[in-house]
Amino acid sequence: VYTDVMLGSVVEIDHGNGIVAKYCGLNEEPFVKKGDTVDSSKQIGTVGVIPSESVEQRHIHLEFFKNGKAVSPMNYIQK
Repeated sequence: VYTDVMLGSVVEIDHGNGIVAKYCGLNEEPFVKKGDTVDSSKQIGTVGVIPSESVEQRHIHLEFFKNGKAVSPMNYIQK
């Protein structure tokens, strides 16, 4: 959990198997803190502002990484 100048409030979640998700543009005080364990029922925050995308409507900027390399979240999100 940290603040990034370009992405605003960020929560990184390590999903195991080398997969890390970054949820960017959350409210200034996310509902989780570093070291918390979360699952799909845990709300991690609400939509805030993404400084580098402030002209766009509010939204969550989602990034997925596999072993440190950016990958499409669609390959890992279950329907």
